[in-house]
Amino acid sequence: MTSDDSPAPASEREVWSLSRKIALRAAVIYFGLSFIPEFFAIDLLLDPLRALVAGRFWGLSELPSGEDTGSGDRLIDHVTLVMNILCAVGGTVIWSLLDRKRPNYRWGYEALRVLLRYSLALTLMSYGFSKLYQFPPISHATMARPFGSETPMGVLWNFMGSSPAYTAISGVLEVLGGLLLLFRRTATLSALVVVPVMLNVFLLNLCYDVPVKLMSFHLLLAAVVLTLPDVRRLIDVLVFNRATVPRELTPPLRYPYLRIGVLVMKWLLFAGTLRNGMDQALTQLKEFQAPRSALAGIWIVESFRQAGKEIEAVDLRKPLRWDLAIFDQTRSSNLRVSVDQIGGEQLIGTASWPQKDSLQLRFKGKPAQDWVCALNGDSLELRGRLQGAPTEITLRRAVEEYPLMRHQIHWIQERPRTP
Repeated sequence: MTSDDSPAPASEREVWSLSRKIALRAAVIYFGLSFIPEFFAIDLLLDPLRALVAGRFWGLSELPSGEDTGSGDRLIDHVTLVMNILCAVGGTVIWSLLDRKRPNYRWGYEALRVLLRYSLALTLMSYGFSKLYQFPPISHATMARPFGSETPMGVLWNFMGSSPAYTAISGVLEVLGGLLLLFRRTATLSALVVVPVMLNVFLLNLCYDVPVKLMSFHLLLAAVVLTLPDVRRLIDVLVFNRATVPRELTPPLRYPYLRIGVLVMKWLLFAGTLRNGMDQALTQLKEFQAPRSALAGIWIVESFRQAGKEIEAVDLRKPLRWDLAIFDQTRSSNLRVSVDQIGGEQLIGTASWPQKDSLQLRFKGKPAQDWVCALNGDSLELRGRLQGAPTEITLRRAVEEYPLMRHQIHWIQERPRTP
């Protein structure tokens, strides 16, 4: 018997149930439309179908704007979702009528798993590396802002930014899940990592109203679909404590030269994603390690003297009196400054500190202010002129008032550190 006459593997001779074949057809069409156009930049080819759906279900005469705003929950994204569902339903019906006699779709099933594995892997690794710079430390201006002025998304961003360790661990788990998805032998293991990770991401996006709910839901759904064939085996081992049979790993491509080509492409994609992620992470690490200005912080005005007279904080007749000054260092190493004045007015601008004893403030809509400054630890004295009058300001760095500025893990705590 020659190799050509050898019997086909048992998985290829298996006869699938009708419901299983219908589910496979629908999954191939739906996930193909969800992932392939985006990764291969052919999304615009589907615009006529989107326009049809937008007119039929939303009553729109033209397609909603597809401008990249950073949101993944735009109207055009929901139009695309409905279009994909309708195409999956219609395509499944047509496919089922034209191909009723095929015993199984083993090759299509393996191709679907490859699509989901690589789409998830590339996205997870990209998102995992972005965790290292997506959530910068909370700025001093944000700390001084009333909590009630934050949006739910802003609360989540501050929560992540206040704990770099948690953010880094979240990113590592996403990268680990992506790496495990690259190999068929570790696809089941990856499910134990990716499903809970993506469930956490989806719930955070949903509950804090982050506009990537559709994207994270599809990634979670893809992870669940990848896990379904192994659910029974996992339950046997983890729940019933009994032996199970190994799952047959059927190569999606029969021809060796095609498998080699796909393997080369896989490692090129992996290397490119890894390099881009590492470059971004190292760039962000250098920014975090850059020397920070000694002026950066929240400063409470303790004394404000003008023309030799003290102006009290409760004197609303003198709205020019400073109440709070905030200096934040930007990524370009410049200083951003905001000053709260008595009466509620806020001055926003930039600060330059060319020498230790001189400081220049540039507020929007106002002439530049030159100050002689004396910084001594957590004490700052400024001397200059405001509205033509000599002014002396004494400020104290706020430390105890803002515990987040010195956040750290305490292994021993006699009492909870509540507000």
